[in-house]
Amino acid sequence: MWTVVPVTSSRLQNSVTRTALIVCGLIIALAIAMYVLGHGVFVHTSRTPTGSSCVIDGVYHLPNPVWTPGKLCSKDDRDYDGERYSERIPHCRRNVSKETKVRVARRYGVDPADLSHYEIDHLIELNAGGSNDESNLWPQPLGPNDAAAKDRIEDETYKGLRDGTMTQDAAVEKIREWRPGACP
Repeated sequence: MWTVVPVTSSRLQNSVTRTALIVCGLIIALAIAMYVLGHGVFVHTSRTPTGSSCVIDGVYHLPNPVWTPGKLCSKDDRDYDGERYSERIPHCRRNVSKETKVRVARRYGVDPADLSHYEIDHLIELNAGGSNDESNLWPQPLGPNDAAAKDRIEDETYKGLRDGTMTQDAAVEKIREWRPGACP
């Protein structure tokens, strides 16, 4: 037979309180971890596979698709300033604060004091309808094999959009093709 054990109000209250404290502690720990990781306090380069073409001598030469997947401007964007081209692509004016540049640099493990060797670049350039959102920004090393190579793609997509020979989807695809899938 079953034995019924009476549960006192204080015993139940202690159990509920203990459970609530554990749950609250876990939520706070998770929130702190998300804040720290989301604000680039830790250098994330350890998540990159060894031998990745993204990191050479500890420097990202390509945008990491986890941190910089790219984002398009929309009419709801605070920097929206109208539409461009016959396709009527939403356009955002350039507006990247120093604080944003520092956060983006730190996310990639770049010391803000070294930013003179980088351009905080829009993965999807503004002329192709890119946004100023941090998910569209990365510290691009300056040099002929880095910034100049991407600039050639940007010139090509701009001319295609301007002349009506390329759609925004095709321009974004061309930009994504430029970035190989070697990053995590």
